[in-house]
Amino acid sequence: MRWDSLSLRSQVTIVVLLFWMIMQGIAVYEDLAQIQSANDYEMDQRGGGFLAEALPILAETPLASRKDVANRFTNFERQIIVSDQNAADAVEDGENHDTEAKWIYEQLRAMDIPVVELSATDRHIKPAGGAEGTFVNFRAPQKAGEKATVDRGATVGVFSTRLSGDDQWYNFYLLMSAKTFWPVFFQKSIDSLFALVLLIVLAGIIGRVMAPLGDLASNAERFGRGETTGALQPKGSVDVRDTIISFNRMEKRIAHMLSYQVAMLRSLGHDLKGPLARLRDLTEEIKPESAQEQVSNKLSTVESFVHSVEEFTRNVQQDKTTSRIDLASLLEVLVDEQVEAGHDASISIEAESIVPGRYNALTRVFRNLIENAIKYGVNVHVTVSESQDQAVVFVDDDGPGIRDEDIEEAFEPFQRLEADGPGSGLGLAIVRTIVIDHGGTVSLSNREGGGLRATVSLPKETSDQPT
Repeated sequence: MRWDSLSLRSQVTIVVLLFWMIMQGIAVYEDLAQIQSANDYEMDQRGGGFLAEALPILAETPLASRKDVANRFTNFERQIIVSDQNAADAVEDGENHDTEAKWIYEQLRAMDIPVVELSATDRHIKPAGGAEGTFVNFRAPQKAGEKATVDRGATVGVFSTRLSGDDQWYNFYLLMSAKTFWPVFFQKSIDSLFALVLLIVLAGIIGRVMAPLGDLASNAERFGRGETTGALQPKGSVDVRDTIISFNRMEKRIAHMLSYQVAMLRSLGHDLKGPLARLRDLTEEIKPESAQEQVSNKLSTVESFVHSVEEFTRNVQQDKTTSRIDLASLLEVLVDEQVEAGHDASISIEAESIVPGRYNALTRVFRNLIENAIKYGVNVHVTVSESQDQAVVFVDDDGPGIRDEDIEEAFEPFQRLEADGPGSGLGLAIVRTIVIDHGGTVSLSNREGGGLRATVSLPKETSDQPT
């Protein structure tokens, strides 16, 4: 979906949502950094303190007794295991803390504790045997029968070191706080969740702010289809109200101008009738008869023109109110009329389309197109279809068609492609005027197999149109 096809409300909401997501991403990154920083600090302080407490005592204890002395430091939070292995390097799925190990090593050396090397890592505790929260399943064994419950997601820090002159590894195990992200994230993201609530509220406010613009767009569309909309109630912000007021004025002026033009043409036709009737009477006194016939023919042409003007103003004026029109049903009636009159006419309905429109006006449109097809093509086939949000009607005949360069001229008022034939040249002009007045389009095209196709597209009924 293209950005410029979205409504202003959607665009503003998306921008605010993206901004919130970016801020939330920054907050998540900060939370992760804080969690990691807190874990590193705990490794430094508690782990370093544990080693600083026990190692001086172990260093002064004879080698044979160091294992027993190490066991005395064991409780539910910490434990020392004397082993031939470096337990920190052997931990599976652990996170190495080389920086913290180096810092603790330097601190111990500064205290004159004879450490040779030091490794540090940590890992999440996975309770063993299905006993949730039981601190038993890392390398440090527990005393017989001793169990300690820990928080879900807690970690154990493992520090392994050797003392000068001793080949044994002293593996320090320390129960540490939870390193799981989500509990900490929810605790630290109350402000972000609150911002999300505000975003939802903001989306509702944006909807209310944009509602008058939506009403304005709907009125403009309906007015463009020739519907009587009436003045739109100004509401919203001051600039939106000013826009609505300006639109109301424009709509009123356009409607007044169109009414004036149609009325002027109708008045012109009416005013010319009297003088033409008197001239018709005077032609009877003209001698010789040849001159009388010539004048009479000229008067007939002028009278035909006046009649065409009246017909045009009568057919393009808006009649009644807009209603829901079933195109298929309307066209079936018109095709049946031609069949009953003995003409070759048929219809195919590929889609049931409801359009908003003025029934009498659309009836004139399709009756004109169907009669033209019968007149110039002998037979006619009507197809009712649809394309996206448009109802489409094809009127096909098997006549001679129209030269491509003359197709557009056929829609001009008083243009007749067959000068010797009957008619005023207003039929297609009236058709196009009415179709455009309904927000649609009409076009002519030559068919590949011969004949002419008239295509009419009309907007289908939508939820914002009156029912």
